[in-house]
Amino acid sequence: METKSNRRLLWSIVLLSILGFVTSLYLSYRHFFPAIGNTICDISATISCTLVNSSAYSTLLGAPVALFGVVWFIFIGLMSFNSTKDQESASAFFWWNLVGLGFVTYLIIAEILLKTICPLCTVVHVIVLISFILSAVLYKRSKGQFYKEENPSTVTGDINGKEKY
Repeated sequence: METKSNRRLLWSIVLLSILGFVTSLYLSYRHFFPAIGNTICDISATISCTLVNSSAYSTLLGAPVALFGVVWFIFIGLMSFNSTKDQESASAFFWWNLVGLGFVTYLIIAEILLKTICPLCTVVHVIVLISFILSAVLYKRSKGQFYKEENPSTVTGDINGKEKY
């Protein structure tokens, strides 16, 4: 499954995971050490990272949701390299991305309930969505590639049911 096109997709995912990692790390830092006054991300009452990052929805199981993003992006970066080795790795990569997409859905609902958008969170949401789409493409390609390798069509039958080679 290791093709030039797949390598480009994987490197795109790696670069996106680095950007998502840095963004999530910054949001985690701001959760633990809130800025005094407004940050570059605080534009108004409806566009504010600080409001979202300090809300009731900003923690899950006692940990900042941005910290979950840090961990998620580390795994995405690492998993992307294994996703070309076999169909199981590609499948795990796809499902991990699906988990991330589900988490993003929760975060978007939280922003809707808060009536506030976090621009940096939106960057993370878009990265997760793109990563999911790319992982779906890789997964679909892996299914086709491994199916072809496991089922070569070198044997055919004639009308009497006898095999021909």
